[in-house]
Amino acid sequence: EDGVRDTSVTGVQTCALPILIVHIPLAIVTWVLSGPPTSRELLLAGGVALSAGVIATTIFFRATEIVRKNRVSLAAVEAMQSCALLWSMLMGVGFLGEPWPQGIAALGAVAVFGGIVMFTALSALRR
Repeated sequence: EDGVRDTSVTGVQTCALPILIVHIPLAIVTWVLSGPPTSRELLLAGGVALSAGVIATTIFFRATEIVRKNRVSLAAVEAMQSCALLWSMLMGVGFLGEPWPQGIAALGAVAVFGGIVMFTALSALRR
């Protein structure tokens, strides 16, 4: 192993630990106040965990490994991580019936999309 993936995976796991420590008590309180999740909510959460947690992370690490010597390509792989935010928003609206982002959340989505478009345009000009 070259150490890059080991460090990245360890970093992801280490950063997730404080979230888990806070999440468990909140999940218990939510369960007590609202009851257990519905089968639909469990299915959606499982889909997110599988697609974002396993598949997307594996693809991301593999992609960064492939292009690690090409800075522009590596930046493109890193920048495309922001697409996950847009994808999550669309999935929430489409499958969970969540409202479209408003106010600062909408501005954030526009900024993410604009950044991806600008990066793509600038990368095309450099070639």
